[in-house]
Amino acid sequence: MIHNSSIYSYLLLILSSILNIYPSVCYNETSTSINKDSTVRKWNIITWDFLVSMLLGIIISTVVNHYQFELIKATIQSSTEAILNMYSKHNEKQNVRKIMKDLKNFIPLKSFKTYHIDSDTSMETIDILIDEAKQTQRFSFITHDNKVSEKKFFIIEFIQPSASVIVIIDRFQESNVLCNKTDNLLLVIFNESNCVQTWGDIFHGLFGFQIYDIFLYERIDRKTLLNMEDNFKEWYNKNFSHNENCGQLLDFIDIDGPLCSCSHRPYKFPEDKWSLSMAIMYTFHENFELSHDYIQQCLAITKLSHVIENEWTREQIHCFNEHLK
Repeated sequence: MIHNSSIYSYLLLILSSILNIYPSVCYNETSTSINKDSTVRKWNIITWDFLVSMLLGIIISTVVNHYQFELIKATIQSSTEAILNMYSKHNEKQNVRKIMKDLKNFIPLKSFKTYHIDSDTSMETIDILIDEAKQTQRFSFITHDNKVSEKKFFIIEFIQPSASVIVIIDRFQESNVLCNKTDNLLLVIFNESNCVQTWGDIFHGLFGFQIYDIFLYERIDRKTLLNMEDNFKEWYNKNFSHNENCGQLLDFIDIDGPLCSCSHRPYKFPEDKWSLSMAIMYTFHENFELSHDYIQQCLAITKLSHVIENEWTREQIHCFNEHLK
């Protein structure tokens, strides 16, 4: 197959020869046949003009076709690469999802027993819980306020050495003796000498529970509340630092940033907040993505607070996870 450049050279050579012949022919006609019929000369000129025009058309058409072919080839190649990239990203997402499904289920640090305070709860049960609360200095706390069903409750975990106590407290529709008794329990829990662990700022979630005096009159000392969301991010970034080849690796400081390529650092901006489910998945390799079990959410806060309070290292987390396999 003749290369395109050879074809162009060949066509240009023919055109050059014709252009050189044409003046010579015209000159000879003028010098030797000056008396010939002018019609013959005109036909000769027309013939040569036609040949030149035809060759010019062939050259231009060949050049245009060549560049059109190159453009089509480049477009096809670009489209193919785009499709392959999309397919690769799709497979990558599928692989991530598959790995998440293969994670083990969430496991709390210790066993627990559960109490549910509602309109049918006895006074004796609340007295038992008040005694338990007086023997506890650390609690985990979450709220639930469903705007659609109007179901409101909060869950408190009494963190104790042997086994935890989980208390689910419904919101009473109106103040009564049982509600006042429950308020006494909350006063013990939110005592300024205790520590109540939360995930995020809980104050906006307490507006729906102002039937209890402790929430209505803001008798909670903010010093008793410990936002584990902020503490976790600081602990995690300290122990799970950037890889050596990460673009976000900086001297002296270890922060999240858009240049980060580390798969173990899912958040790429300093202002990003860790969700509770992501914190459990990335720390303990446990599937907590779709957990709507509010008791487990409370237990998850406790589990994360344990490693933060005891300053576990990355190696300790790894050994702990391997031991549970």
